[in-house]
Amino acid sequence: MEREESTYHRDGRTLNAATHRFGCHGLLRWDLLAPKEDPMLWVPDAVAWCWMRGGQRRRSVQTFSQLRDL
Repeated sequence: MEREESTYHRDGRTLNAATHRFGCHGLLRWDLLAPKEDPMLWVPDAVAWCWMRGGQRRRSVQTFSQLRDL
């Protein structure tokens, strides 16, 4: 998951509490990473950028979204 410095400690506490609540503490692992640490974190940013640019870029994102629903 993408790390946000302003909520880093709260995010960790929330994830820890959720694993205890749902009985999977110690079974799950998560990493709160800075975007530059994992290229997969770039994907949502790229999709959002395409959507905000509009035009053909937005249409390409919409097309992909529709394919996913098939």
